[in-house]
Amino acid sequence: MNSFVYYFCAYLVSAALIHMIYIINHDLSHFTAFHSIPLNQLCSVFCSLSTGVPYGISFGKYHREHHKHQGIQGLDTDLASTFEIKYFKGPISKVVFILMVPFFYAIRPMLVTPLPL
Repeated sequence: MNSFVYYFCAYLVSAALIHMIYIINHDLSHFTAFHSIPLNQLCSVFCSLSTGVPYGISFGKYHREHHKHQGIQGLDTDLASTFEIKYFKGPISKVVFILMVPFFYAIRPMLVTPLPL
């Protein structure tokens, strides 16, 4: 029982920390942390290293595109793709979709509106 409590608490703490890193990268993509854009970008790369993939700069590019084209299917990468809408219907497939949201959120922008690296 003690190991269950330990792992559950470790999961909660790590989930909170990783979420905080995503929030920090979101703010850095708006260049709000520092007066210098390169300093915001450097901090974003450094923060995203803790997730294992330095996604900070790419996220910023796609996030700005999201703000330019909010709500426009095919341009707003935060909207579910046609594939996702078509194949994830019903309670079981929606649970699968929810479990795969991090994957879709990471891959969807590169498929919907590919930008140069």
